[in-house]
Amino acid sequence: MKKILIILLIIIVITAYIIKSNNDLNLSDSGDLAEFISLYSNWVYITYSNVRDVTGYAVKKEWIPKSSTNSTNSS
Repeated sequence: MKKILIILLIIIVITAYIIKSNNDLNLSDSGDLAEFISLYSNWVYITYSNVRDVTGYAVKKEWIPKSSTNSTNSS
């Protein structure tokens, strides 16, 4: 559980840095901070939506192989 939290924290920091850098935002400016929050929350929503779609698609797949029993009764 501790490893998962560390990985999530690393992902949060990296994505926040990428969003800040790509949009040339100064987080000490209130306008840029509001834009950063908007962009980051939009990224979280899109990521959640994509994970939900992929999970739904994976759940609907047939994961158990079909039985290939050849029941020939020889007398």
